[in-house]
Amino acid sequence: MQFFTNPELCDITEDLVLTEPYWNYKGRNIVTPGNEDFVRTFLYENDALHREVGRLRNGFMNNAQALLHGDLHTGSIFANEQGVKVIDPEFAFYGPMGYDIGNVIGNLFFSWANRCFTAPQDTAAARALEDTIRGVCDLTAEKLTARYDELVTFPLYRAEGFCRAYLDGVMADSYGYAGTEIIRRVVGDSKVMEVTSVTDPDIRIPMERALIKMGIFLIRERESGLNGSAVTRAFRGILA
Repeated sequence: MQFFTNPELCDITEDLVLTEPYWNYKGRNIVTPGNEDFVRTFLYENDALHREVGRLRNGFMNNAQALLHGDLHTGSIFANEQGVKVIDPEFAFYGPMGYDIGNVIGNLFFSWANRCFTAPQDTAAARALEDTIRGVCDLTAEKLTARYDELVTFPLYRAEGFCRAYLDGVMADSYGYAGTEIIRRVVGDSKVMEVTSVTDPDIRIPMERALIKMGIFLIRERESGLNGSAVTRAFRGILA
């Protein structure tokens, strides 16, 4: 843990991901023209949301569960039949497991949203992306449970109910950090191509609003027992 203390780059995350999208005190957010009032109401003036983001920020800073990549997203992962490779680990540090998991989940929503808004006729692609998100959520939870049973031997941590409570907390963090990742990529100064490539404001503005609403849902409902079906159903409802 001491070797991977990474205060400079963790400070960047604490600012750009877990502060500025909700309190633009440095004036670095880039809000699409036409969405200023929406962002002000739903992000800057949303005290209930600020409370929950504050809890996630505190967990990021103080919950040293595991060695994390620290900036894990779909652009950092290469996978084929031979295996998986992950690049760009300069943000690595010890923190909450859900941060890495959530970043991957959150980034998958950009592809789904882009497909739904730019090519609504391509229902097969949208359905495949939805299935991917649902699978990542549910299979991650299953695999964490299996690894816990395999690796954890300390008697107190084998007590009835402890494993479930611990892993429920990891998954709740995952959904919460997925929400912060979605929001920061929409309003922050580090965006994704699935958003920036949409130049028609009649498409981009409602797409961004849908993503922000999904991010808020994931943050506020993260401890309500979410799973893959619940989060994909919620986004379908937002899209409708």
